[in-house]
Amino acid sequence: MRVAGLIVGVLGSIGGFIGALLALLVLISSTTLSAGARFGGLGAAVDAPEVGTVTTRAFVVLAASIVGLVGAALSVAKPRMAASLMVVSAVVGVIAIFAAYILATVLLSIGALLTFLGRNENRT
Repeated sequence: MRVAGLIVGVLGSIGGFIGALLALLVLISSTTLSAGARFGGLGAAVDAPEVGTVTTRAFVVLAASIVGLVGAALSVAKPRMAASLMVVSAVVGVIAIFAAYILATVLLSIGALLTFLGRNENRT
């Protein structure tokens, strides 16, 4: 079960990176030119928040995805620590950018659960 936690955790981290890129896509498509004209696209359609907030949240999610990836990598050697890191990554990511991090949150939570439940696999 730990190997399954590793695989699902890595997939969750990749989903987190995609979520951060989606947040940056909203940032790029909602920036304003110096003449005052707006780029059309996703940011204009959803009335994106200010640029600094989106940038900060995107970088927080990138850091959370890296933490989730480290947690997934540790799932075989240190399953308790790995499960904790994946849960922290899922919670921080969903707080930072809710909609873009849903897939990553689900995958990281399942990976953490599989890793935690498989911690006593070798002990009989």
